[in-house]
Amino acid sequence: MDREFFASLRDAGNGRHSGLGNAPCGRWGTATSWPGERVLRTLGGASLNAGTVEWGMFKIHRPDPNYVTSERSKNNFKLALKATAVFVGVLWAIHMVNWGLDYSLNRFGIWPRNASGMVGVVAAPLLHSGFAHLFKNSLPLLVLGTGMLFVYPNASARALPAIYVGTGLLVWLFGRGNIHIGASGLIYGMLAFVFFSGIVKRDARGVALSMLVFFLYGSMTWGIFPQGNSVSWESHLAGAVVGTVLALRFKAWDIPPRKRYDWEDDE
Repeated sequence: MDREFFASLRDAGNGRHSGLGNAPCGRWGTATSWPGERVLRTLGGASLNAGTVEWGMFKIHRPDPNYVTSERSKNNFKLALKATAVFVGVLWAIHMVNWGLDYSLNRFGIWPRNASGMVGVVAAPLLHSGFAHLFKNSLPLLVLGTGMLFVYPNASARALPAIYVGTGLLVWLFGRGNIHIGASGLIYGMLAFVFFSGIVKRDARGVALSMLVFFLYGSMTWGIFPQGNSVSWESHLAGAVVGTVLALRFKAWDIPPRKRYDWEDDE
């Protein structure tokens, strides 16, 4: 994987913007729109002012267009997509081997409150009950993973491992006495993180991503409630809880340079 991409993730906590936004924050004398604003306009009720998009009662900060549309930003989107696609590819490779050679790897899922079931904290998201299960998880993983890595690269370096491990630990502690497998807990964690990060940061790019994932996957909210024995709703709920907490924890991270005008510097 490209070293610059992961180097940008390590900038977290140093007060620096990530490598996705190293384009200079210039001074702008005229309004310049960017694609995220069109999403907000489509939703209705959005008006544009200097440096902000006013949407109902909320003032949403507009990022510097030079930051958003830079060539480096575009390249890093490709890297985020590549990293997520590699992870999804690994899931498919594991399942193909498990299916083709009949290794019965699903026994390594999370077995709550059993010492031997602790291995499932790491192994469970990599295992799936069948091709339909894996196929159902693949597209959400690709969309949410790419969006999270691209828009919140610094926070993702810490949030993704925390979602992965934290969700598994909660299921091991509080889940039903069945074997739990699948990446759905990770998906719910990313979904909650992306959605609530856009709300608490009030960054136009993050808000647009929040609205997009809510439009695509908002119906998944029902998955956190108890369902049949074949569905690990505990994983869904645990992932959503961990993702929400982490969105609040990292609310001050990955804030892009704000759009500024000449007259703001003259005040």
